[in-house]
Amino acid sequence: MSRGRALAAIVQGVESDRDAYGTLRALLEDQFAAALRHDAPALGELSARITALVAVLDARRVERETICATLAGQGARLPAILPLLPQAARQAFGAAWEALEAQVVDCKRLNARNGRLITEQHELMQRLLRGDADTYAPA
Repeated sequence: MSRGRALAAIVQGVESDRDAYGTLRALLEDQFAAALRHDAPALGELSARITALVAVLDARRVERETICATLAGQGARLPAILPLLPQAARQAFGAAWEALEAQVVDCKRLNARNGRLITEQHELMQRLLRGDADTYAPA
């Protein structure tokens, strides 16, 4: 793959990831709402969609890291290839990359929130089904 094609693949991958993270954010919001409603079928369907989308995102991340390593050396991160971009594209791509990073942080926050809610619900159900261990403990 030529340097130009490799750079174009990275730029396109970042744009695709920005779209995908927008979708992921919406799915995480839907997952939270379904958890609040205790809608198990919706949670199962959303979980499958989230898992599939995350697999696609991870594959693009691996591809991006491989291309970066090829262009800028082993272990190189995306900022290392910015100087390789034409000046006109460098600033726009840098802004797109920063926006993607912000989307990733936001989705991680939403995922952690959802995980806490689902874990709390699971623990509550376990206590209801089994009873608290110290409910009848002598005082």
